[in-house]
Amino acid sequence: DLMRMAGPIFFVIVSKILCYGGMTLRCTSLGVESLAAQSILMRFWFFFGCFGDALSQTAQSFLPVSLYPTFSKEKFASMFRKLVYIASFGGLGNALVSNAILQKLGGYLTNDIVIVDIMRQQTGFMGSSLLLHALTMLLEGTVIASRDFNTLFVTYSVTLLLHFGILTFFAETFGAIWRTFLLFQTTRLGLYSWRVWRRRRQQNEAELQHQRLMLSL
Repeated sequence: DLMRMAGPIFFVIVSKILCYGGMTLRCTSLGVESLAAQSILMRFWFFFGCFGDALSQTAQSFLPVSLYPTFSKEKFASMFRKLVYIASFGGLGNALVSNAILQKLGGYLTNDIVIVDIMRQQTGFMGSSLLLHALTMLLEGTVIASRDFNTLFVTYSVTLLLHFGILTFFAETFGAIWRTFLLFQTTRLGLYSWRVWRRRRQQNEAELQHQRLMLSL
């Protein structure tokens, strides 16, 4: 039981490390300034990304009471709706603050004007990624709370192939690398959203069938 749970989560963590590392590795061919900017931006990302990771842990802590031992549509909908609001407003706040820092306060991150300019050009990709990351991690926490580990494996398998394929063949500039990173967030969000919606629909249908059966008896 431990291995069935720990194995997919270990795969998720390793996949994230590979995706982040792949971006940095791709930057090594773009010059010292781009590599330095990448190093600073990733530290910047990890700082603001803690909010999304916290939402994943929150979903894993609070949602199981609505899922086990029996699924409660009302409890799940109430808690999930609140978490979506928090993720949306928190993600938007992160995006706005990060944009403001990169646009106006980049000099506090580095004294090199060239690096500051490179980072400023990625403001849109960084902000959009932070906004999507909050929602993505909420859905990832929901999937883990549902013990749907197959979805974790499939999601990151598809994401890894797409991410490295684009980095290898289509990311020729620093901006293209961060555009790929935004696609990394979008892909996960799309796959998780589809799976959570489908699973809730299946549970609702099962609940309706159970109610019909009880009425017929």
